[in-house]
Formats: sequence, C-alpha cells, structure tokens
Amino acid sequence: MQTLEIVEVRENTQISAALTFCQQQQQCLSQIQSSVEGNTQKLQNPYPQGCLPWVISCLPNYP
Repeated sequence: MQTLEIVEVRENTQISAALTFCQQQQQCLSQIQSSVEGNTQKLQNPYPQGCLPWVISCLPNYP
C-alpha cells in the first residue's frame, strides 16, 4: 500500500484491515496497540478494531 492510498482511506472505517493485513498480522497489531495505548480517551485509538484506519492509527505509535 502506497502512502497516498493510506491518506485516502485513513478516515474510511468501512475498509477492512483484511484488505492489506492477514489475521495473524492483525492480532500482532492488536497486541502492539494494547501495549502502547494511553489510559485517557485522547490517547486511545479512536477507530474500531479491524478496519484499515485502526491499523494506520496503530503504526505511528509503535516505538
């Protein structure tokens, strides 16, 4: 997936993460997300798990 494509879909929660990531990769991202997510609502991923914007939001938080 190219950067421009990510920009185009980053707010569309109707696009499944399965389009780009297999189930095992999504599970890994879920574990990463839970380890880096903050305690306040502002520091939590605002997107539903399993959609592409959720993945995009997870990636910048990984050290």
